[in-house]
Amino acid sequence: MPDEPVISESPAKAKLRATAEALKQAAEANKFQELVTTSKELAEIFHNNADIGTKQVSSEDVEIPSLRLIQKTSELEITGAEPAKLGYLYRSDSMVQRKEMLVNILCFKKVWADNFNRTAEERKHIYFGVFLGSSDIFRMYLRGWSLTGSRKFLSEVKRMQSKFKLPMYALQVRLSGKEEHGVIKETSQPYTTFSMVMTVVKNAGGMPLVEEDPGRAAWLKEMALNFESLNSSNEETEIPESRSIPVKPVKPELAPETAGDEKVNPDDIPF
Repeated sequence: MPDEPVISESPAKAKLRATAEALKQAAEANKFQELVTTSKELAEIFHNNADIGTKQVSSEDVEIPSLRLIQKTSELEITGAEPAKLGYLYRSDSMVQRKEMLVNILCFKKVWADNFNRTAEERKHIYFGVFLGSSDIFRMYLRGWSLTGSRKFLSEVKRMQSKFKLPMYALQVRLSGKEEHGVIKETSQPYTTFSMVMTVVKNAGGMPLVEEDPGRAAWLKEMALNFESLNSSNEETEIPESRSIPVKPVKPELAPETAGDEKVNPDDIPF
């Protein structure tokens, strides 16, 4: 008896099915939330005692998803039918890619750690943040070319703190990628990579957009203090991406914006 033909699902039908499933899940979540919030008795039991059993759990004990720029060497599993797009932002928790993302930045730290080839130490900027309007936390490592965007952002934050007395976590921040070009000194081989751009979102009058909900602002403050007290030694280990490793380590030229011993990292070179 011949095998029955396999009927493949068209992309349009698959998208409709995924949308229907998402709507179903959202409806179920709303129904559950309504049950808990409308019942005064349940609200008092659940909401007022939400931390029972987890009072000793801190940010050091929680797995924190990463946010990264997609490079040529990145091998990532992407949600949906589209392939990975160079220079887009990738969330490791939801496996989605976006050209831009809006976030609140909770905490900034800097550490020295081995570079990708373990040939020298390099400076890393580490950010902890939360996606705008949500409670989804992420961790982001910046190095090489991306340090330029990080310094510009931190300078802007310092101005906001001085002029408007605003903490960093209150600001709305846009993350995006920028294409960069360089040449490997030893081989004169050109390369292209992408760096992170961090922009404080402002209105038409040039004023920064800030978190306006007092409850969420208080939560952001609490989370910022939590991550600020996190031991730096727990932040140095970055989840590596799968990638091909050059046979011989290469030393690219300094990025035009960098100075001193903070070199463009070979990890940022897409081959």
